[in-house]
Amino acid sequence: MNRIRLFTRCIVVFLLVVNINMAQSSESANCSSTIYRFIEGQDSQPTVMAPEEKTKELNDVFAKSILCSGLPAASLKQITTHLDNPSHDFVKKQYVVAEGGQIPVSTAIPSSASLRNMRYTVSWADVHGTPMVFGSSSPPSDNTSNFLQVIAFDESKQRFNFYERFDYPRTDYFWAGDSSWARKKKTIGVGCFDCHHNGVPIMKELKIPWNNWSSERANITNSIVSLKIQNDPPFKNRIGAQELEPTIKGASSKYYPNFIRSHINDNFTQITNVSELLRFVIVTTTVNLESTNPLPGNANTFAFPKDFWIADSILRGPLIGLDYNIPQGLMFSVDNYKKFLKTTDSRLVQCSLKGATKSACVEPPQFTVLGSTHFAGFTPVLGNEDVLMSNLLIRVGIERKLLKLISPKFITAILMVDFQNPIFSQKRNSLIQYAKAVGTATIANNSSNMASLVASKITTASSQQEKCNDITLDTCTAEQQFLFVWEDANWKANTEKRINAYFQAIDKNISCTTESCTGQDEYLKLLVSQHRQMAATTPLGNLVEFSLLFPFSSLPISPFLRMNVVGKVVASD
Repeated sequence: MNRIRLFTRCIVVFLLVVNINMAQSSESANCSSTIYRFIEGQDSQPTVMAPEEKTKELNDVFAKSILCSGLPAASLKQITTHLDNPSHDFVKKQYVVAEGGQIPVSTAIPSSASLRNMRYTVSWADVHGTPMVFGSSSPPSDNTSNFLQVIAFDESKQRFNFYERFDYPRTDYFWAGDSSWARKKKTIGVGCFDCHHNGVPIMKELKIPWNNWSSERANITNSIVSLKIQNDPPFKNRIGAQELEPTIKGASSKYYPNFIRSHINDNFTQITNVSELLRFVIVTTTVNLESTNPLPGNANTFAFPKDFWIADSILRGPLIGLDYNIPQGLMFSVDNYKKFLKTTDSRLVQCSLKGATKSACVEPPQFTVLGSTHFAGFTPVLGNEDVLMSNLLIRVGIERKLLKLISPKFITAILMVDFQNPIFSQKRNSLIQYAKAVGTATIANNSSNMASLVASKITTASSQQEKCNDITLDTCTAEQQFLFVWEDANWKANTEKRINAYFQAIDKNISCTTESCTGQDEYLKLLVSQHRQMAATTPLGNLVEFSLLFPFSSLPISPFLRMNVVGKVVASD
């Protein structure tokens, strides 16, 4: 039988601790158990952690309560047995995700959890509902040879600790670093951080309707798995992903204010490493996957997620509050969508992936299903972490101080550079060089000069560029597009006007029903291109772990496509 990758570093075993005193205790200080350190990219091989290193680094509940106590934790079931102990007083919830979870059983596709890339996620919370622990692995839960990864929040460091366990070459867990290693030169996109790009727990599909999760919108049924899996507690007692979403978001909300604090000196007068904060605004640090949320009683049309078109979650969010209109008519015909899928030979394929865009199989596929993802419009969009950090940089409460580190105008000026391409914009990404050139900034009266320092660098660079006379700004440089908003006294109203014109153009293209109209098909092609561009982008492509995540297509792989400011899909530069 062909081997399909059965483990994932992107949704595996999580362990999160919040609102609990994690000061160093006798368990960590006297941890006699053997624990290895192996940080991929930094270490050449696992080494035994010295007592002082364990005391410094391992002050989370997983290390203290399980590893240092020598309790067996070779399977999800063993971890569950320990955490279900009444002494912990936890409330447990169990979830199921599977890229092939909605593919029905047939002669060619038998009941099989592994064929559908199924994983369990289990969460434990205290009696107040505060999330304490997450755990996940491939089924069955009693398998002691599965790859396991644990993420635990360490209150003393205000970072997540990462642990992994392989069956070979040894069965021990090893410490694989903490959140800070996600951004160190040797370990970016390596090991645990190949998917956890910013060093925090993730849930790739973080918004309704959760295309691949068992949820209130699409249950993963007993019919696709064996009787053994049906009776496996995590599967048997599964609940909807709608309850996991706020928990994962809560983990980020716990971490990022402390992340910002780590870049500010003790007396709140200076910010260091400015680019590490502003990268969340300027570049695509990570993505989430979102699909159409079907409207009850509407089987004839569907809409793309709003963040597909523009950085809507930030620009119309409460802290910037732009007031533009996304037309109700931005609806795609289901009949046209089905025709497009047939014309482009869209199909879900189970195989091991290869190629820069992961659009081909290493070996003959185990099965192929004509069509596309369970919910239409499944696409990468702005990552929750980028949205959260953009908002926190505008206003964040730290140690009883309300800090305003950058202005809504600055974020808008950044996001309006190549605004019609909210992710994967090389033009907008190029502005990170000016944040790197700033290095440090100052804070006075709880506000910083980060924005003005970066804007000054951009202004200087723009003065050396040839003047741009493009009325639409589409061919202007990133610097010129930024300054168009930054230097505008009436920036808010003028930005809303530009965005409204953009959506009116899209609405016209989608609404056209004559034979010569190709607007809907062009946007569907852009959707497919976004899949491939995500797969080809380092390290975001690591999130494309399984071939059933995105459909294969006969559409040309290159060039990648982009949107222009008048709502037309064109080849990328």
